[in-house]
Amino acid sequence: HPEDVPKDVELGQRLFGGDVSYYEIEKRYVHKNGAVVWGYLTATVIREESGDATSALFLVQDITARHAAERRVAAEHAVTRLLAVAGDIDDAATRVLAELGHRLEWRFGSVWEVDREHATLRRAQTWSAEPAKDADFAAATRNLVFSRGTGLPGIAWERGEALWFADIQEEGACLRVEAAK
Repeated sequence: HPEDVPKDVELGQRLFGGDVSYYEIEKRYVHKNGAVVWGYLTATVIREESGDATSALFLVQDITARHAAERRVAAEHAVTRLLAVAGDIDDAATRVLAELGHRLEWRFGSVWEVDREHATLRRAQTWSAEPAKDADFAAATRNLVFSRGTGLPGIAWERGEALWFADIQEEGACLRVEAAK
């Protein structure tokens, strides 16, 4: 991952320069499909008696799942703290969306409220990591109303559970696919 290269290069220079015999680092890699994968890298150099490097050994362990679990636990604790001090539901919703978005690396999030009179869901709050890039999607979201079983919020409402889609376009649950592109 481009943001992790400087630290890795610095440690590699120290390793090959003989300042350290090995190093370990948690870093991100970009998979060929574009996904970010977390790895735990252990690097060492094998040297001759003279001290010259003959080869290097690099071991990488995939820690993506562990890293995601740690982020979820941290998000849960942060949300609990926010809810404990929130003045009202609107304040809580705004802060919780932002906290979850940052900690779980979301791009966009919405809170939907039940309109009991019309038996529908209406958007209460939204949050975006990149408001300028998400302006079309935010606009498409702003006035949407969902009935039970319609669109992602309506499907979650009907099932009474959180939903996860690896590719929401394939599932057909997102009515805002064009705006999301």
